Amino acid sequence: MVLSADIKKVFSDIRGDIKISEPMGLHTSLGIGGPADVFVVPEDMGSLREALRLAKKAGIPVFPVGGGTDLLVRDKGIEGAVLSLRKIKPLEIIKEDQQGVLIRAGAGLALKRFIDFSAEKGFSGIEGLSGIPGQIGGAIAGNAGAFGYEIKDALTEVTL
Repeated sequence: MVLSADIKKVFSDIRGDIKISEPMGLHTSLGIGGPADVFVVPEDMGSLREALRLAKKAGIPVFPVGGGTDLLVRDKGIEGAVLSLRKIKPLEIIKEDQQGVLIRAGAGLALKRFIDFSAEKGFSGIEGLSGIPGQIGGAIAGNAGAFGYEIKDALTEVTL
């Protein structure tokens, strides 16, 4: 394990924000939680890939988070690197035809924004997820659902 004095150096070339001993209560919807050894907010997918590579090389455990919705963090905090995906939020239509639409959405994109975008474009099928807090990544990880809708029913592919 990398010592906290050296942990920032590991991620120093990453484009994005890097904070040492960052209180997780600042990043959770419940406002509680002790510090993360290092809190990294990569600016883009390339920076995220590099952060993951560097953490693996240095033997630093990684804990990914989105918006921290309903996330409980113990008072002792999180050992290793918390990678916030909040800036990883592309939203684009990849393909649209008679059979449906394919939309790419990043893990850090708010589920509400995704649903609003779909409604603005006249797409249907996920409106039942309206009102569920959080980001796309967490919704997929937990198979968010309500009113007979589940995100898995609209999901075709996940890139990790």
